[in-house]
Formats: sequence, structure tokens, C-alpha cells
Amino acid sequence: MIGRILALVFLGLSWFPQRHYSQPHWQPAPLALSRQQIDGHLKAKAYLLMDYRSGQWLVAHHPHQKLLPASLTKLVTALVVRQYFPLDEKLEVSRPYQVGQIARLPAGHIFRVRDLLKAMLIHSANDAAFVFADSYRQQTGKDFVGLMNQWLRDHGLTETHFANFDGEEDAAHYSTVADLAKIGRLFLADEFLASLVKQKEAIFFDSQGQRYELETTDKLLGMPGFQGVKTGWTEKAGECFLAYYVPSKQPALISVVLHSPDRFKETQELVSWRHNFTWQVPLPGSRG
Repeated sequence: MIGRILALVFLGLSWFPQRHYSQPHWQPAPLALSRQQIDGHLKAKAYLLMDYRSGQWLVAHHPHQKLLPASLTKLVTALVVRQYFPLDEKLEVSRPYQVGQIARLPAGHIFRVRDLLKAMLIHSANDAAFVFADSYRQQTGKDFVGLMNQWLRDHGLTETHFANFDGEEDAAHYSTVADLAKIGRLFLADEFLASLVKQKEAIFFDSQGQRYELETTDKLLGMPGFQGVKTGWTEKAGECFLAYYVPSKQPALISVVLHSPDRFKETQELVSWRHNFTWQVPLPGSRG
């Protein structure tokens, strides 16, 4: 039995890119203590609860169903930005972008990449994502969304395809909770990005000294254990949320809900399901 579990853990880690991301030394392997089903308690079309360090699923409902991911898309937008743009590079807003949630970035104003990432990840600003895509096209003549899809292929995320950079509705724009949980692990492996989604507000200035103060869209941030990561919503996608949950003296978890009627309440219910599991290797200092 133990050998089978270890084999599953090894397979779960096989997608994790060795070159770019360091793996933790401690790899827990959760074991189910209860056969009770959570399916009847949540109304989201798809959801998943995953042990952060091992990548093993604890609970999954329709994990491979392709659904609209809304602004969870911006997790990949940010990861691709980190590969291409230095944090202190300055980008100009070529024109206003007024689709969905925005930070009202004025045309002709110049922003540092690090500040645009703040606006995009903390406030979910679509116009910040547009500046990245537009600047990449101007610099290379290539499509930024194509670069995002190449990133997905490079990381073996075959259940996801993007048609845009900000998560707007499109038949060719989809993902699954299985892929999104993996994307969440890759995102959190970037210390700078992980630090941004823990912040309740984004405060920054443009090159003309104009101040911007934007609030987070994550209503669970600041509650015990919750440390980000990203919200999403469109009319057809419903409420979406990918959360990083680190309870006291217990293993860290990633949860994903897609097309939920109440993403924050259902996320809280989902992470509470951890009480039905134990871990083979306890955290240092925990009681097991």
C-alpha cells in the first residue's frame, strides 16, 4: 500500500519543472480517513483540493471538465511576463483598455512592470494585462497569447487553451481545475508573484507621479490560513477562485473552484475537508 502511494506521489511530481523551480525537501503523502463524499455539499461545476507539496489530490469533482477560467487566466499572464519583462522595465500605455475590471490606466502614462503586476494580480485589472500583451506585440511583432499557449504546452498543461490575456469569455478559452491547480503551484514557486497576492491593496505611482491605490478582489485574504491567490468572474464563467491555504502546523493546500455560486464560502468548505485526511510525514513541530 505504501509503495503504491509513493508511486502516485512520484507521478504527481513528474510535471514539475526541475530547471526553473525548486522543490521542497519535505514531501507529504495524504491518506484518506473517511469515505464520506463532499460532492453534495458544493454547487461549483468543478473543484479540487490538492496537497501543495506533493501535488496529490485530496478531493476532486469534474477535475478534467473544460470550463471558462475567467481571470484565473492572469496567473499564466503573470508567469509569462516574468519570463519576458524585467521587473523594473517601464512600459507605456498605448491606449485605454476598458473591458471588465480595470485600474483606469491613462494612455501615454508609463508604469514599471512590477507595478502593473500589482494592479493585475491584486485588483485583477484587465488594462494592466493589456499593457503587457500590447507591449510584447510592439517589441516583437508577435502575439502575447500565443506565447501563453506555448508556455502551457511547455509545461504539459494540455487541458488549457487561451484566446486572450485577461480571461474574457471565448469558446476557445478554457481550462480545468486539474490544470489550474498545477498552474497555482508554478505561480507560488515565484516568490515575487506569491508575495503580491498576499497584499490587500496595491499602491504605486506612474512616471508622472500620479498615485494609484487599488484594493484586492480576494475577500478571504487576511482570514486565518488564507494567503491569496486569484479570483475570477464573468457572467458565463460564474464565480471562480484559486486559493493558497496554510493552516497552522498543518500542510499547505491549493483549492480551485470554477463556476461557483459563492466562491469564497465554497472555498472555505473545501479546505475544511482537510480534517478527513492525515499525512504520512508530519510537519516539524506539529502533533501529527
